[in-house]
Amino acid sequence: MQIVKNVILFLFFNLIIVCSQAQQRLAVDSFFNRNLTSHQRDSIQRLIAYYTHLIEADSLNQQAYFERAKLYVDLGMQHKAVKDYSRLILIDSLNPIYYYNRAICRSKYGFTLDACSDMYKASQMGLLQAQEVYQRKCALYKNQLEK
Repeated sequence: MQIVKNVILFLFFNLIIVCSQAQQRLAVDSFFNRNLTSHQRDSIQRLIAYYTHLIEADSLNQQAYFERAKLYVDLGMQHKAVKDYSRLILIDSLNPIYYYNRAICRSKYGFTLDACSDMYKASQMGLLQAQEVYQRKCALYKNQLEK
């Protein structure tokens, strides 16, 4: 009888631990774009998987990288979007939108030198909105970037 009680207690505590871990994962997920429902989040994850499949089939597929990066941003995962924009820049270094979007992702926690460097490149390529943002947000790095 004591063995049965011990087994039940063991299972009960394991259940509590598993539930606690699931709640912690949920709590962490809730910090990424809190306006999304779980259904919307699942839908975005499916689209990310779809674009990942397209990228695996064609590693130069700019549209797939671009769409996946936008979806990562929708989830609040700018660090993954930065990787996709970096890949896009390797494929096509003359597209100012890639630099601009990477700068916006990098600036999530403030306009750093890296973010301002990308914004400067996009502005030098003629992207007007990049010029405006660069002028307003990157004064601290102007001397370094405009050598």
